[in-house]
Amino acid sequence: MKLQGYSCLLIALIAAIVAAKKKGKLRKTTEFMPEECSRKAENGDLVEVHYTGTLEDGTVFDSSRTEGRDPIQFELGSGKVIPGWEQGIQGMCVGEKRRLVIPPHLGYGDKGAGPIPGDATLKFEVELMSAESPTEPKKYKVPEKPFDFKLMLKFCAVSSIVAYVIYYLAAKMLKDPDISRTKFEKMQKKKK
Repeated sequence: MKLQGYSCLLIALIAAIVAAKKKGKLRKTTEFMPEECSRKAENGDLVEVHYTGTLEDGTVFDSSRTEGRDPIQFELGSGKVIPGWEQGIQGMCVGEKRRLVIPPHLGYGDKGAGPIPGDATLKFEVELMSAESPTEPKKYKVPEKPFDFKLMLKFCAVSSIVAYVIYYLAAKMLKDPDISRTKFEKMQKKKK
């Protein structure tokens, strides 16, 4: 009887080991780390990530590095990307490159998606381009074109002329308020 109890326990233990092995863990490998880590990605950050996704056999199924494409942008921790990405991007430094090996349960599961078959282990080369907290002030880029002094001078000249004309007309109307009334009366007579 005792032997039977132990065999049931042994079978349950083996089943648990097999299930855990099948699930697998996310593997993260840092390929490049910048000398200075000014900012690490954390939940709630708006992140931009360049990526190339491949299947285990090396088939590329998606890449933001394709000509004309931009890095993907999403809020980390919001569930908008697969769990393997959420966990794999967490703690990355801006400028860091990582290789992620994502088991099926942290990817698209047993159903797959598009060109990704069910139960596929996914490999991603990712690079964190930016990470900004929604509470941080936005960093604005300096315009590429330098300040155009000639354009500013033209604008000031035109503005000055317009201001002078308005001043002249206003001064003339103040001296003789009947001018505007007379013109208005003449326009009314013409309409009749």
